[in-house]
Amino acid sequence: MTKIITLKLHSGSLKMGFNVSLEIAEEGKPVYLQKSGDLPANNQLYDEIRLLEMALNSAPHRTRLETTKNQVKNVSEPDNCAKATQRVIQLFNQWLTYPTFSSVRDELLTAIAKTRKSIRLLIATDDIVTQRLPWHDWKISTDNSHLEIGFCGHSYKQIQPAIKFNKKVKILAIIGDDSGINPADDLKVLAKYGAAITPLINSTKSEVIAHIGKPEGWDILFFAGHSHTEESRGVLKINDSEYLTIDDVKNSLKTAIFKGLQLAIFNSCDGIGLARDLANLNIPQSIFMRQPIPDLVATIFLEYFLTDYTGGNSLYLSVRNAREKLEEFQADFPGVTSFPVIYQNPAVIPPTWQQLRWGRGKLHQVMLAIGVILGILLMRYLGLFAGLELRAYDHFMLISPPESQDDRLLIITVDEPDIQYQNQQGMTRKGSLSDAAFSQIIAKILPHQPRVIGSDIYHDFPVDRHYPEVASFFKNHPNFFAICQDSDRDNNHLGIAPPPEVAHTRLGFSNVLVDTDGIIRRHLWYMNPSHDTPCPTNKSFALQVALSYLEAEGIQPEVTPQGYLKLGGVYLTALERNLGGYHQLDTRGYQMLLNYRSGAIADTISLTQLLTESIDPNLVSDRIILIGNIAPSYKDFHRTPITPSFQIHHQTAGVFIQAQMVSQIISAVQDNRPLIQPIPRSLEIISILAWSSLGGVVGWRVPGGMRFYFTVGGIIVIIYSICFVSFLAGYWIPLIPSGLGFALTAIILTNRDSATWKHNHHILTAREWAFFALPPPPLTVFMIFLNRIFVGIFALPLALNTSDLQLSDSRETQPYRAFPDSEYIREPLNFRLPDRGRPGDRTSQAGGRGNCTKDTQITALVPSQNWGYTLSDRPSFWFYLTASKDSSWSAEFELQDHQKNRLVELSLTVNPGLIEVTLPEDIALETAETNYSWRFSLICEPSDRTGDLVVRGQVLKRELDQDLQAQIRDKFGRDLALVYAANSIWFDLLTLVMKFREEQPQNPLYKEDWQELLEAIGLSQ
Repeated sequence: MTKIITLKLHSGSLKMGFNVSLEIAEEGKPVYLQKSGDLPANNQLYDEIRLLEMALNSAPHRTRLETTKNQVKNVSEPDNCAKATQRVIQLFNQWLTYPTFSSVRDELLTAIAKTRKSIRLLIATDDIVTQRLPWHDWKISTDNSHLEIGFCGHSYKQIQPAIKFNKKVKILAIIGDDSGINPADDLKVLAKYGAAITPLINSTKSEVIAHIGKPEGWDILFFAGHSHTEESRGVLKINDSEYLTIDDVKNSLKTAIFKGLQLAIFNSCDGIGLARDLANLNIPQSIFMRQPIPDLVATIFLEYFLTDYTGGNSLYLSVRNAREKLEEFQADFPGVTSFPVIYQNPAVIPPTWQQLRWGRGKLHQVMLAIGVILGILLMRYLGLFAGLELRAYDHFMLISPPESQDDRLLIITVDEPDIQYQNQQGMTRKGSLSDAAFSQIIAKILPHQPRVIGSDIYHDFPVDRHYPEVASFFKNHPNFFAICQDSDRDNNHLGIAPPPEVAHTRLGFSNVLVDTDGIIRRHLWYMNPSHDTPCPTNKSFALQVALSYLEAEGIQPEVTPQGYLKLGGVYLTALERNLGGYHQLDTRGYQMLLNYRSGAIADTISLTQLLTESIDPNLVSDRIILIGNIAPSYKDFHRTPITPSFQIHHQTAGVFIQAQMVSQIISAVQDNRPLIQPIPRSLEIISILAWSSLGGVVGWRVPGGMRFYFTVGGIIVIIYSICFVSFLAGYWIPLIPSGLGFALTAIILTNRDSATWKHNHHILTAREWAFFALPPPPLTVFMIFLNRIFVGIFALPLALNTSDLQLSDSRETQPYRAFPDSEYIREPLNFRLPDRGRPGDRTSQAGGRGNCTKDTQITALVPSQNWGYTLSDRPSFWFYLTASKDSSWSAEFELQDHQKNRLVELSLTVNPGLIEVTLPEDIALETAETNYSWRFSLICEPSDRTGDLVVRGQVLKRELDQDLQAQIRDKFGRDLALVYAANSIWFDLLTLVMKFREEQPQNPLYKEDWQELLEAIGLSQ
């Protein structure tokens, strides 16, 4: 890596002196050392440099200097030039040893001595006379072959290079007036190196201007011919009668620089004014001759330089090598080795010849960006963005504009006070709603002629014989629909039967699809029922109700050749496995995404209010009447995108979710309310590629610093807005991969090689970002920004796996599969200790033999009775090994039946900490009244097993009787753990809690469960 040393000569002159500062940095990194000093006025040096200029301008050899009327015509002999040159060099080196400059000089020498890297020493000054000094003859430069000097001004600006994939370096070669010289020889030199050359020989000013600004752009602008500097302005003679200044071609040059012009070479005399003028346009770098250059020497220098440069050397090293090779001409042309000079834009790293073709060394960044884009596409294909995308879905749903409630529905709710009311009235209940209360409901609402009535309360038993009117209503009313639950053997759900009186054509299944984070985002509206199901229907309850309502509107369902359901002008299609935020989705049946209405979905009335008060006929007439349970004791509450809380009172009751499903179908058909559809995979890919490509353009073109961050942030907001507006229109566009692709490619392709970018970023870190105490790397800043946009907005992201379809009753309490919110209320497990077994033998401590030190202890994680129930064929056994040294132990596990037959004998290697022992696949415990005995032995000394640490216990596989089966039915996650705890099913409870802790180690709910279990069995951590 190149070391960058900048010697800044602040405002002043040789006649006034300079305040000087030294800055040292590694290329592309912030300045790490600064030193200040002074250089005094030196009138003698000023006078001598002016005399030297006059001597060189009047030299007798042919130069590429255009003679002006102000030039001296007297001929100067080479000896005079040599003497003048030596005087200037001597005075110049003496000036740089002045005491007030010594601290700067010493620091400079120390920095040079500490590195053998390439060094770029930039002389920053705006004084043209100082720039004419022989800096290359400074002893520091002549003594260090790995150092080269360049000039720069105090004002400069970063220019983002264009994206280029040239087959050849493109050179615009302007050959000017050839009076007395042979500049055309330079064309022959240029042609040797494989560049694409566009020559302009003795062209007019308009032709030159037009070519410089051509849209295809140039890598190098080359000029050979006569030139000179008038005061501080450079002048080119482009033909025998026309002159050209940088101001004349300023706009075309700005275009060329924007298009990627990297280097200007003025192989002509006295080009310092040209280089200064070009620097004002922020050209990356230029090479010029600071004094009149002999014609022959100019051509030879060009060949030396291009041979080195095209051979792979850096720009600075190539210039130095070419300068030094001009030493053969030193006798005839004194000082010629210091004539070629580089004028540098400090905000840009000089390119190599190869980098000119590939857009200033961006090829590796382009390839990295392409790799990142492909990686994002692969991650999307593998479903690694599924969790964040589903959270984005929830976020969009939550912030969607509020909608008015659906006045086609009325919901009759059964809450705790309504259950108490039924009890007070002596109504016999088998569930939350008694047949007596149902009888009064239909008596109250039927006179007002509701269009459809649906009961979202299970009634898997015959109607009480005392209420024949209810049985008749169930059996005969054509627009009454009841629910049942389909079985799911994969999850041990037996299903729930419908009311025996209701015809199969008026049944709807109540199964809902719960994503593994416990949120309902989909509606399963059609499926083929299981062969042994107690619920003989293929339509969901919501679909049945909606179809009945629409039938009265003359809208009949049609099945398309593709197997979709057509209702009017709306098609109910099926979700695909990998669209939207889902990956490997189990798409059994027909599913749709739920487009929830925020706020109240419909008018509601409580059961007690309905039965005891008069009712407005308009609430019932021609409406859909849904009857459902909202009593917390029945745990019919669910997390949804609009109610994601873990607190049951802030969740959505099942009947309201059914109402959302009914309303969504009817609203789509009658109101053109959009159904949310994921965009096709091909459009997802196009979206990701398009935004990633835009990120590349932003990274390439937008300068670093706050402007870059504001641009990236602004476009991410645009991406977010487009995705949100599309969501409102019914199209789910992937936000996360598109935004991530844009941001990462922008960061990768930003001009991070630029010293100015690094400097600006350093300033940001010290000032703006210091407030946040953040480290400086761009990726860190981006990750913080991404956290605010994609994580902070969406709450904590969940790592979801949606490959398993959960068919569950809408009554169930959702599993606690995510971080609870700050309002969660934890229900204790309350593990019941078994009333069997005997204390002892669950802990064994070593006596200091063999591999076991005195602090080695093995503990069986079982109740103090050393006994426990299981429902599993192959339960897991858990132990905890305490030891002072972190090494491996040999151990054995043995399982016997009640007749002492050895069923299992396992040889194990264990480490300190928790140990899980699982039974082989070919072993299955049988339900019996007798116990299985187990023994775990930690082997301290293999040659003497008498010192083993042994713990013992017993396990009994409990029979899954009808009562226990009813308790377990429809239970998941922590609800299942509560059932296990209440029934002393220790082994399955412990394994379930351990699974929770493994999946979510930071979840305070499971930490408390673990601590409670240890305390319940008399152990502490």
